[in-house]
Amino acid sequence: SERLGFALEPLALPQLPQIVALVGDRDRKVGEAAVRTLETVVSCLDPLAVPAAMPALYHGMRTVSWHVKEVCLRTVGRLAARAPGPLGACMPECVPAVIGCLNDSNAKVQSAASEVIPTMLSCVDNPETQSLKAMIVRALREPSFTLEAVDEILSQTFVNAMDGTSLAFLMPILLRGLRSETYELVKKAATCAGNMCALIVNGAELAPFLPELNPALEMALEHSSPAVRAEAATARDKLLEGVGELQASARKGRDVVSELLRTRLADALGAATTPPEVAAHMGSLGTSLLERLFAGKLSTSLLAEAPQRLPAGRRP
Repeated sequence: SERLGFALEPLALPQLPQIVALVGDRDRKVGEAAVRTLETVVSCLDPLAVPAAMPALYHGMRTVSWHVKEVCLRTVGRLAARAPGPLGACMPECVPAVIGCLNDSNAKVQSAASEVIPTMLSCVDNPETQSLKAMIVRALREPSFTLEAVDEILSQTFVNAMDGTSLAFLMPILLRGLRSETYELVKKAATCAGNMCALIVNGAELAPFLPELNPALEMALEHSSPAVRAEAATARDKLLEGVGELQASARKGRDVVSELLRTRLADALGAATTPPEVAAHMGSLGTSLLERLFAGKLSTSLLAEAPQRLPAGRRP
């Protein structure tokens, strides 16, 4: 990896899950070698390749081995410092995985998760969310601080549009509030959730949170308090507005576009001479680039008028 750099990505990334698993090998030398390999591969990644590396780290954070969890958490921290933009798009999946480690029984895992959260927040572009950084860090670390955190979010004036990266840090706090048994907290969390949903311009940014937020609001709709039910109904309406049609396709969109790019690029470069690993990696990188350019609004129509082959004399 150190010698080949980006050129090794198509071969190294598919091996990342196995490398992560070997971090926890019983043979200490094997584990240490796996850690060095993981660090080297990650340090050489093109920023656009970061999303393709994350699933292996998510799996590592949910494994049994505390050492694997710790190494994966520290790797996320390095990626956040090195490629905040691309990693920011991964926060809806990454933040829940890190929060799970905050509640781990091992003190070293808890410490690593706690330490990486401030670094992950550097991926947030929204100025108002950044101004709440200290509160967010404390609220994620300390569940008892949820009411104070929701109050601070409600008192913040948001003048910029909300995005998925910011929501990834705020949503766990709001979900905790909605699931509380305290009337005041549930009501305020529902109000705050509605406000956040109203600030979303691109529905695709909100789609990843539907599976958890919608049931939490539906539960609040059955609350004994009419005030809570009213706030929950308003929040749910704002959540579903413009997002309902995205729910079923949100997870499939990236895979579909990646596959289309893979086949188109392989054909343009010459399918017979393009290794499948290289074609798959180009599809993944192309998808990451499109996600950044179009703020997650990926559509197969973007490729409808793409040339079947590169013009003569313009091949790489």
